[in-house]
Amino acid sequence: MPRESLFSNLSLAGKITLLVGLMGVVSMAIIGYAMVHMRQMDEQYRTLISLESELAQSFGRTGVLLGESQRIVHAAHSASQGAAAPLAAEASQRLRTLQREFETELNDIAKDIPHQGRELMGLRSRSQKVFDAGDQVLDAATKGYKEAATTLLYQAFEPALLELKQDLDAFRNR
Repeated sequence: MPRESLFSNLSLAGKITLLVGLMGVVSMAIIGYAMVHMRQMDEQYRTLISLESELAQSFGRTGVLLGESQRIVHAAHSASQGAAAPLAAEASQRLRTLQREFETELNDIAKDIPHQGRELMGLRSRSQKVFDAGDQVLDAATKGYKEAATTLLYQAFEPALLELKQDLDAFRNR
């Protein structure tokens, strides 16, 4: 006894209609799948943009902190001999506060991109050199050693600061 096919009783128009309907169902499944994945991609993209924004703000704040540190060291160095001691002592405290804020920013950056820990440690050690050199300039200015302060300013502080800024810019660009 021959076996009849499930669709053998349908007319040609019915078979075509059934196929078109099945193509519609498959199309809807594909569209649903694409919409779900597009939504996931959109969420990932938004997260990436948010991260980039946070990093840009953190790097901006590091630049501001370094600029403020430079201003403080230069101002204390430029102060007159009589006013240098109190100004330099106050500047030294402010410089250490700026250093803590700078390190906090580096820690925030490290949280956002933990796979860059080694480079951030390098930046942290170079920042230590900058703030230590700034403190040496302030110490020499406090003690009235204007020539020593000038030498430290231009041979230790400024080169270390420039190197750190360049390294921060290179790191940010990567």
